[in-house]
Amino acid sequence: MQQKIRNQAKVLSLCQHQEKSERLLRLANLVKSGDKDNIEAQSAVIYFSGLFGAHFRRKEENNSINIHLNYAYSVMRSAVARSLVLYGWLPQLGLFHHSELNAFNLADDFIEPFRPLVDLLVWDLLEKGLLSQNLSPLSKQQLIKILHHQLCFNQEKVSVLTAIDKAISSLQITLIQKMQHYCSYLKSIYCRNINMSEGVFMRMIVLFDLPVTTKAKMRAANQFRQFLLKDGYQMLQLSIYTRIIKGRDALENIIKDSLHTYLKKALFDAYLLQKNNLRAWKF
Repeated sequence: MQQKIRNQAKVLSLCQHQEKSERLLRLANLVKSGDKDNIEAQSAVIYFSGLFGAHFRRKEENNSINIHLNYAYSVMRSAVARSLVLYGWLPQLGLFHHSELNAFNLADDFIEPFRPLVDLLVWDLLEKGLLSQNLSPLSKQQLIKILHHQLCFNQEKVSVLTAIDKAISSLQITLIQKMQHYCSYLKSIYCRNINMSEGVFMRMIVLFDLPVTTKAKMRAANQFRQFLLKDGYQMLQLSIYTRIIKGRDALENIIKDSLHTYLKKALFDAYLLQKNNLRAWKF
């Protein structure tokens, strides 16, 4: 949350709102765990009024600025969710966001520091007179490009997609390091009452890029999605599906059956938990 507010302050500074930028920097230093003082909301009022004017309200759904912001946020959110799944995380289980109705709680946690990038892009389009009243195909193309914008991440110039990946990777490393302190205790209680000879459980993940070139490819993608749903997969988002499978034989049969014909361009990850070791298989 602190980093999000600091990034908002940087955006205001770039947009020549120095006084409001300094106010946000002071507020960022007041953020506590869980944001019990609601600093995020206070910062948002200062931030959006400075960026888009005193009369701007984020809750106005028909506002052209909000329409473009929401679309770009959804693009960023999908990229974060995709990266989370690649690292083996469940996007539903968040750290700060924890709504039972939200399938992307963890993605919403990770997206926060990246939101100001979207805000800056929409502001730039508005200043140049390129922000249409409705979301046009051209507007969508311009907003999707946010994923390939360059930024500074830990003193390294990278794309937004790479920065997302590095942020998620850093959390993974941090948690692994912290968990090492508990390993000796966990080994004494791990799987004591489980007969591992009965089989192992694997979480299989199917990811594929959504085609946007021809109607035939889009129809094929829709058929692929229907096939996955009928075959017991759960949809995390349009291009990410997951399924729990028990045993090596089950995995091998799936690879051999008709699903194999659909997977020439898909990435398959199966996470195997066996004898206290976590291993990854890639096909």
